[in-house]
Amino acid sequence: MTMTCDKVNALLSGYVDSELTAAQAQQIEEHIRSCADCDANYRELTRLKNVIEAVAIRTSAPPHLAQRVSAGLKENDRHHASWSGGLVKLAYSLPALLLGLVIGWATLSPFNAGTRGDELPQLLASAHIRSLMADHLTDVASSDSHTVKPWFHGRLDFSPPVEDLTRYGYPLLGGRLEYLAGDAVAALVYRHRQHVINLFVSPGSAQVVSMQAEKYNGYNIIRWTDGYLSYAAVSDLKLADLDHFRALLSDKGMTNNPG
Repeated sequence: MTMTCDKVNALLSGYVDSELTAAQAQQIEEHIRSCADCDANYRELTRLKNVIEAVAIRTSAPPHLAQRVSAGLKENDRHHASWSGGLVKLAYSLPALLLGLVIGWATLSPFNAGTRGDELPQLLASAHIRSLMADHLTDVASSDSHTVKPWFHGRLDFSPPVEDLTRYGYPLLGGRLEYLAGDAVAALVYRHRQHVINLFVSPGSAQVVSMQAEKYNGYNIIRWTDGYLSYAAVSDLKLADLDHFRALLSDKGMTNNPG
């Protein structure tokens, strides 16, 4: 029996989570091979699942949260006479607490002014690693900047500048939408020899030019702003090579350009 788009979309979550029968899974696979819209929905759902799993694996709660939860439970015990009442209230409150924790940490972004500086390297390195582990470097695979740049139109509320640096040894591989803890940013992908570079681009938050280099779990990270946009280049390249990449982008006029 041929599945309709409505039927496929209704079963996509179960398919991604491997909860369907073999027959249902086969029907969905046949459908998405011939339906671009359903295939796009499947890819987006798969990416969302990978993001949630990555956040759950790599994100740990701050120490003060455990102390607050412990203090709240003690206070709850003092104000409720029966264990049953306290347990019922706790059963209802814990899911909300955990959901709030996930949402709160998931909305952190390296380009949000409210994000603590010591959280930015972890978020950026995790996004870089996730793109390699999920085998999803690009949504649009092309070395042509005139193909990659228009792809972002309508997908972001800003236009990321795109440069092909092939002649300098940093060929453009393509681009993708990246969700850094809930915020949509542009990810431009480059290569230098056998090393992948993820360049994250987001609207700048202040008219201040700045640059900062740091390291996280073996990955070099260079963040800079040009007063209009914020950039973060992440790779296992040597810091000198990554800084050369940054300098090339500036020399090519990619930065200092509002888009």
